[in-house]
Amino acid sequence: MAKWKQVLILSSIILIPILMGGGLFAWFKISATRHAALWQGVDISDWAPLESAEELARGARIYRQSCQTCHGVDGVGIIGPPLTDPKWRDSLGFPAMVNIVLSGVEKTPMPAWKGSMEPESLHVVASFAWSLSAPAE
Repeated sequence: MAKWKQVLILSSIILIPILMGGGLFAWFKISATRHAALWQGVDISDWAPLESAEELARGARIYRQSCQTCHGVDGVGIIGPPLTDPKWRDSLGFPAMVNIVLSGVEKTPMPAWKGSMEPESLHVVASFAWSLSAPAE
């Protein structure tokens, strides 16, 4: 193989991951900055659980993507605590639960979602999680 081809291949092997990694880093930085801007001026203290079927269905989709790995398919808990237990719901209140989702919990696997989730998305997924411990009607 010609020397120039070897240099080209080796350069590609080295440069492509570096360039892609830099691009991904920039994307995450832009995404976090964008989400931080979306949260400016948002007051969660007056948030109430959303109850429409459409909002809860959207919350369920986000839950499957972002929460199910730790909290289980039906909120029964795997790594994270069960969301089906009404004790946490009764002791916290909805705004406090939203704050946990927003800020995460130190020294636990629970991440802060503020930097990666828009307010509307967080509201619907928190409402869905809240509904998992709702008393049976």
